[in-house]
Amino acid sequence: MRWLYGALPLLCSLLWTVSPIAASAQPAEDPARVAQARQLFDAGGRAYDGGDFATALQMFQQAYAVVPRSSILFSMGQARRRLYSETRLAVHRDEALRLYREYLKAVPTGGRRASAVAGIAEVEVLTPVTTAEVVEPVGRKTGLFITTTTPELKIVVQGGKTHPANEPIELPAGKYGVRLEAEGFVAQELTLPVEPGELTAVSRDLTEKPGGVRIRAPDGASISVDGRYVADAPLDVPLELPPGEHFIGAQLSGHVTHARSIALARAGRVDHVIDMPQTAQRTASHVLLSSSGAVVAISAVLGSLAYVRQTDAQDVLAQPRALREEDLEAYEAARADRDRLGIASAVTGGVGVIGGLVGLGLLLVDPPERLPTPGGPAPRPTAPAAPTAPDDQSLGVNGGPRGTVGIGLVWRY
Repeated sequence: MRWLYGALPLLCSLLWTVSPIAASAQPAEDPARVAQARQLFDAGGRAYDGGDFATALQMFQQAYAVVPRSSILFSMGQARRRLYSETRLAVHRDEALRLYREYLKAVPTGGRRASAVAGIAEVEVLTPVTTAEVVEPVGRKTGLFITTTTPELKIVVQGGKTHPANEPIELPAGKYGVRLEAEGFVAQELTLPVEPGELTAVSRDLTEKPGGVRIRAPDGASISVDGRYVADAPLDVPLELPPGEHFIGAQLSGHVTHARSIALARAGRVDHVIDMPQTAQRTASHVLLSSSGAVVAISAVLGSLAYVRQTDAQDVLAQPRALREEDLEAYEAARADRDRLGIASAVTGGVGVIGGLVGLGLLLVDPPERLPTPGGPAPRPTAPAAPTAPDDQSLGVNGGPRGTVGIGLVWRY
């Protein structure tokens, strides 16, 4: 008979393929009451998974009182069956059979009928310890039941004792100030009423505190985080980021693009220094511009010397006396030097200008390298599993979240 329960996840999935049809035939319900019933049911699932079947039964009963769905009958039957297996009290057996049969009557086809039939068969083969009339042994608790997926959540009631989450907190009836806190998360303050014989169920997940990353990069560098532009350096204040792994990128024309992954803890602080050496092209442009400047300077010196020799030749011709043989030789020598120096100046000047233009082009046409694609979304800290409930019990509202349940089923609100 146990093999039937191993097949329940598949059967539950089939149930949810047809649930929209059934739900559409029902009148509209108050969303606030459905949300309340869901929190009660979640708390029952937590209690069921923890082996506290009496509390689970109470939470399912409270949920059924708010939103009387036939599927919750099955959850109550499951809790009664587990209580009967533990105590062998006839009252649990009778209630389990009644709840299973009410469910079968309410759901004439599909749904969890096969599981309900299997539950009836399992209960009927067990012999109760006593068949005498027994007053309901399940006492109703009064207090709070706060469920969460926040790891290591602490519940402080009225500024006093600290309680763990996902367990009932028994308190006298009244109104209580409650503080929810966990390391690395933003605390929450709640005021919750507690009615006699009721467990007030609340589901709360705290928000993770962001971490801070102080980025130091060359001025003008374009900073991006996880593939999205943030700002240009310098950044005066740290960036607030959610905890996890983040992809930091920096781009600057003429510099090697920076791409690194960093791990950021909740409320953590990281100093990230970005080193962006010049690209080979930028270095080459600087060398060419510097060399071209030197060559142009040499060209200017050669041009000046050519001008001096030109002046010497003119001075020879400007003498008031008749030119002698040695004057003509000096004149020709000056002209020859002028020509050689002028040609050398023109050539070196041309080389310098061309080199300067090439260096300037390399300097101006040097866009930053593209950032590599980040390696997917940052991993998040692992949180406890979602609350579970016995088998698959749902409140039947379409399109809600999914979760696992007590014996491997899937339920949906």
